[in-house]
Amino acid sequence: MSMPAVWRVSLLAATAVTLVSGVAWAANPHFAGHVRNLGISSNGSDTVTGKIAGLGSETTVKIKAAADVAALFACKINGGGFTSDPKTQTITGKKTVGQTFRQQNGQATFSLTLLVSAGLTCPSGQQPVLACIEYENKRASFATQSGQFSQPEATVPSSAQKIFFNTFTKECKALFADNPG
Repeated sequence: MSMPAVWRVSLLAATAVTLVSGVAWAANPHFAGHVRNLGISSNGSDTVTGKIAGLGSETTVKIKAAADVAALFACKINGGGFTSDPKTQTITGKKTVGQTFRQQNGQATFSLTLLVSAGLTCPSGQQPVLACIEYENKRASFATQSGQFSQPEATVPSSAQKIFFNTFTKECKALFADNPG
C-alpha cells in the first residue's frame, strides 16, 4: 500500500471513530428545568408538566407521573346539599399515569394529568362528588424507547390538597394527616 493510501485509510478510520463517538455522546437524556405541577383543578385533577432534553436520536420517550393520593367522595343530593349521614368512599394509594411522547429536536415536552375517580354508588336522587383530595410525594420519571437511558425520579415540589365542601373539613383533615406521602 502506498503512503497516500495509508494516510487515507487512517484518516477514514479516525473520522469513523469520531462520528461514532459523537453519536454516543449526543444522547444524554435529562429533565430540563423544573418539573412542575399546575395545582388541583375544579375536577380534582393535578397536572404535572416538564421537558426532557438531550434525547439525541431517540424517537420517543415514556414519561410517568405519580403521587400518593387521598380522596374522599360523598353522595350529594341532586338539588344540592348532603343528607345528615351521607354515603362516602375513601380512596388512598399511589396513582400513576404514563404516556409515550415523540421528541422534536432532541426534546420532549410533557403534560400528564393525575385524576382519581369514584367507584361510589349513590342512592336514587343523589350523585357522587369529590369532597376533598390530596396529592403528596409527586414525582416524574422517564425511560427512552431503546431502554438505554432512564432517569431517577424527579420530585415535583409541594404537595397539594383541596377541600371542595366545608361539610367534610374534619374528615378531610384527618384523611390528609393519614396519607402516607
